[in-house]
Amino acid sequence: MSDTTWDVLIRGGRVVDGSGNPWFYGDVALAADRVAAVAPAGVLDPTRARELVDATGHVVSPGFIDIQSHSILPFLRDGRSVSKVYQGVTTEIMGEAWTPAPVGGRIRDPFRSSLLAADAGEWAERAKEWTRFRAWLEEMQARGVSVNIGSFVGGATIR
Repeated sequence: MSDTTWDVLIRGGRVVDGSGNPWFYGDVALAADRVAAVAPAGVLDPTRARELVDATGHVVSPGFIDIQSHSILPFLRDGRSVSKVYQGVTTEIMGEAWTPAPVGGRIRDPFRSSLLAADAGEWAERAKEWTRFRAWLEEMQARGVSVNIGSFVGGATIR
């Protein structure tokens, strides 16, 4: 492993990595907003970390991808994504059935096509300005959505 310093080293937790393999006791190193290393417990040098977190007795999940998310409206209401983050979700892929952008042509009310009947509140009017798919993603980024998001429509992502 390189000589990079990590921001955080989470040590001794039960690592569940989403690969389908059984959990294992391990360490997870974080650098900025990325998982920098995952290794069996004790392999990563703790002197390379600015902060140590003892995860003994806890589960550590380096991040899960929700590949069929329906969080469009929840993100507009509260970008912190608390319910997903608490479950270990770090990336959400949306747009398999609808997205609120682009608006124009036959689409005049972007939320009319949503899978769930819900009141979009102020977003119902604001979304009418999203004439390009990218405008919706940029709005999500400006709101500070705490997870990475992507969409089947247009193949676009933000982080």
